[in-house]
Amino acid sequence: MIKTGFSTAAHSLWAKKSKSEDLWLPLYTHMQDAAETARRLWGYWLPGGTKNRIMSSIIPVERQNDEFARKICVFLAAAHDLGKASPVFQSKKSGLSISLDEILHGSIRDAGLVLEDNRRYSERSATHHSIVSHEILRRYDIDESVAVVLGAHHGKPPSNSQLERLKSYEKNCGFGDESWKNVQAELFCHALAFAGLGKNDIVCLKLKKPAQVLLSGVIIIADWIASDESRFPLIDIEESWSDSEARAKSAWDNLGLTLCWETENNWEDLYGRRFGIKTPRPVQETLLDVIQKCLNPGIVVVEAPMGEGKTEAALSAAEVMAYFAGRGGVFFALPTQATSDAMFSRVLSWIGRIDEHGTDRHSVLLAHGKADFNEGYRKIRLSGNTNVGNWEDDDDDGDGYGENVVVHEWFSGRKKGILADFVIGTIDQLLMAGLKQKHVMLRHLGLANKVVIIDECHAYDVYMSQYLEKTLNWLGVYGVPVIVLSATLPAERRKQVIDAYLNKDSTPVQRAVPWKGIKEQKTPRPEWVESREYPLITYTDNGEVKQVVVMGEKRHLTVHVNLQSDDDILEMLNDLLADGGCAGIIVNTVNRAQAIYEIMVERFGEERVKLLHARFIATDRAEREKDLMELLGPDDAIRPDKLIVIGTQVLEQSLDLDFDV
Repeated sequence: MIKTGFSTAAHSLWAKKSKSEDLWLPLYTHMQDAAETARRLWGYWLPGGTKNRIMSSIIPVERQNDEFARKICVFLAAAHDLGKASPVFQSKKSGLSISLDEILHGSIRDAGLVLEDNRRYSERSATHHSIVSHEILRRYDIDESVAVVLGAHHGKPPSNSQLERLKSYEKNCGFGDESWKNVQAELFCHALAFAGLGKNDIVCLKLKKPAQVLLSGVIIIADWIASDESRFPLIDIEESWSDSEARAKSAWDNLGLTLCWETENNWEDLYGRRFGIKTPRPVQETLLDVIQKCLNPGIVVVEAPMGEGKTEAALSAAEVMAYFAGRGGVFFALPTQATSDAMFSRVLSWIGRIDEHGTDRHSVLLAHGKADFNEGYRKIRLSGNTNVGNWEDDDDDGDGYGENVVVHEWFSGRKKGILADFVIGTIDQLLMAGLKQKHVMLRHLGLANKVVIIDECHAYDVYMSQYLEKTLNWLGVYGVPVIVLSATLPAERRKQVIDAYLNKDSTPVQRAVPWKGIKEQKTPRPEWVESREYPLITYTDNGEVKQVVVMGEKRHLTVHVNLQSDDDILEMLNDLLADGGCAGIIVNTVNRAQAIYEIMVERFGEERVKLLHARFIATDRAEREKDLMELLGPDDAIRPDKLIVIGTQVLEQSLDLDFDV
């Protein structure tokens, strides 16, 4: 083997090896690959707001700056696999390449390191290399809050019982052998030097929870990228690699991650430039005015009726909030797959107009289980780079696609998708951030990079609301701007989402303590909780809750409720549609929708009646929804003279359709 500046012992250790060929990757090379990748993630991919949140979670306070935080990130990436410098890991066999095992194991022994047969190390699962990496840092007096980032780099931080159990298997880790301790110390010092740090820089370092979670996410990404053998290839057993920067640059250029979105401070005629709206509605105008005047916008709750342009208002506000909070994308959460599909095309059109210089690319993701049935999304994936063009200059197909949108292959998959720049998906993609699950830090990092928009907030039940509040707790901790939209949000629900984001109870109760003579005391409810004004915008600025009543012309509706049989509905439609028109019938079971459909087909004919419910297979449902959007949707609909649509709640919450009745 070719020697480098490392000791013979350090040079002999492997991080990866081929299962069928005599190819390997030295441990020090993989450590440098990950470190260089983390350096680029920090410099080019992480938005400023996320980096600021990491910086503000560093103790001591005097080290809260970009340069030091970047060095910590690079060090943790370099050190993430220190635990592989252990007998239990190095004794592993590669599979089919017996000769490679013999060469590597022989080199390790020749370097003076004690290495027994793999079967001699008991309870190998108790000494997984991530836990050993955690423990090595602790043995160098690094604080637990820093060491846990290494322990978590395979998706879960080690528990106290796992760390305690590790003490019983020190032979596996090499902690009782001077030769192994020396090589671990050498690699530890190399990781520090590679990051430009000294040991004194990190011995006094502590990380608060936000930095622990977000840095864990960055280290996992760096490790996964550096472990991609198509970009960081294994090398011949007789070779070594020392030019880590050139190797990382080639891999990074090949990966082609989109750079983080940076908005500009130019809000003049924003609705006109983004949506072609020359005269914004009162809700749109008020929301944009409110956000622009905020010093530090947090969560904003918009309560307004349908048809007031809440979607356009939210996207415009997101652009302003992203500027102030330093965020690099948007997550748009909706209640159903169908609403996500419908919103996807609208957000794509908006994305095509936010880059007015036409120089940036943005990664997008449609996040639900049947995304590949969405025609627009499928077109982007198949082409590898479909585009959303300017609204004044659509392409010949009229789909509005242009060159600045890409579905990046690296963001595919359940765990990485949330990391794309712009994500439109079902609410469960957001709620999973409130679960204790493996690799949840990736979901937290993806959300921390964005402005989060939650549509139809009133539609979520009590069970879902518990996870929503837990997720809002975290979003508030990260300082993520959140926009909540609803047409019918109860005042108590408004209080719950804002309290969750602020991580406090705005109306705490002092419990009674009878033996101390203390009576129960309730804090008076603030005005923003009690307000029944409508339309209404409630928002936080620097943690203070404020409210604005939307002025302007208000629409009044009189609602009559009548009990009707199915036969009554038939007679009613006979009268209502005598001169034509489009009617929607919403019922609450699929069976009833099917029964009414049969009645209507018999009376009006199959060509004038359509059915939509959740039991259709995905391809049929997608085709039916597309057909309905073309006939009754808001964009250049080919409106028929007479049409009856029967459906379940998918009509109520999933599609933006315009019925006459």
